[in-house]
Amino acid sequence: MKAYVNNEHTSPARAGIFYVATNILTKAVSLLLSPVFTRLLPPSEYGLYSLYITWSGILSVAVSLGISGGIIYRSLGKFKEREDELISAALTVLGLVSAVLLAAAFLCGGRLSSLTGLDGALNLLMVSEAFLNAAEAVMFAHRRYRYAYREICTVNLLYAVLSQGIAILLIYLTPLLGAARIYSSFAVTAALVIPRLVYYIKSARRIKLDLVKYILKLSLPILPNAIALTLIAQSDKIMVEHMLGISELGRYSVAYSVGFMLTVITGALFAAIQPWLMRKLNLGKEALAREFTERLIKISVFGLLIFTLFIPEIFGIIAAPEYNEAETAV
Repeated sequence: MKAYVNNEHTSPARAGIFYVATNILTKAVSLLLSPVFTRLLPPSEYGLYSLYITWSGILSVAVSLGISGGIIYRSLGKFKEREDELISAALTVLGLVSAVLLAAAFLCGGRLSSLTGLDGALNLLMVSEAFLNAAEAVMFAHRRYRYAYREICTVNLLYAVLSQGIAILLIYLTPLLGAARIYSSFAVTAALVIPRLVYYIKSARRIKLDLVKYILKLSLPILPNAIALTLIAQSDKIMVEHMLGISELGRYSVAYSVGFMLTVITGALFAAIQPWLMRKLNLGKEALAREFTERLIKISVFGLLIFTLFIPEIFGIIAAPEYNEAETAV
């Protein structure tokens, strides 16, 4: 009994340490290489990459149909003996939605380009990457549910190092500039996601419609809210690009990346403990979950206040001189 109690309390702590530390390290790699990219890329090319990532993030939410970590955790709790079948069902739904969107992007390329500000090839690439990102989110949710954080940590670190390392090489060796970051990001994402995607789909062999119906019953009602929240979070970049131009978006994005590190830390922390919280709630231990969450929020707020004090200095190190006017946006 004592070992069980210790495991119940140390699991979220261990998960938080691995997951948060890795996310901080992954973001640190991005921040450490930001001075390189701001000196290799003019603001217009930096803005192109930022615009692509912005629209890809919005599209990833639409492709996901609201199938988030919470939906996966609850579904796994109900169908404990059918984990692989459930994940495979979710991935198949995402694949079908992505195929429809990919066909629409191909047939309506001109209209989509006028909306996103990206050319046809990048729009098709964006839809494909949105599917890969949504699929990876589902697979990561399953691994978090099983507390397989080492696997998640490894994948995240590989992506951070390889995508940016390849991007730097492409910028040096080709005239692609901003597009080099886009192509490298897609290539590394595909290399890391597709093998695991094939494994999950093969493991189930057949798609179970009862699992598809259950997942969609939970996810579709929250999809409009998820899309709305994403649009609110990303609309500033879209507005900057439409109103001020791609170069100003590049400057703004550098400032945004510094502030976004706060979101990375808190988001990673709460994503790490979410499976544990769902288990406690399913067991009727609301008081324990509430107490743990309240303490975590207090610690997070204190840490964020300390971090905020050093943001101007961090921006001064990261940004090249031609980006300095965006410092006030931090």
